[in-house]
Amino acid sequence: MTPIQPVGKDRFMVSSTTRGGFTTDGQIKADLLDRARAFCGKKEMVLESSTSGGTQGWTPQTAEVLFKCE
Repeated sequence: MTPIQPVGKDRFMVSSTTRGGFTTDGQIKADLLDRARAFCGKKEMVLESSTSGGTQGWTPQTAEVLFKCE
């Protein structure tokens, strides 16, 4: 999982790459969303977009979450 990066005014991104294994896309995104919520602290985390790619158990899986704290 990458460190949370600013990508604009009050906007942030976090991403992850999982190599092999049997982690589902849903699990990867849930971990990223948990990290985003923790980063926002007492503020609300608002999801702006998310992407994912790769095949579970076959190719590296990637996921990215773009969010803002309100």
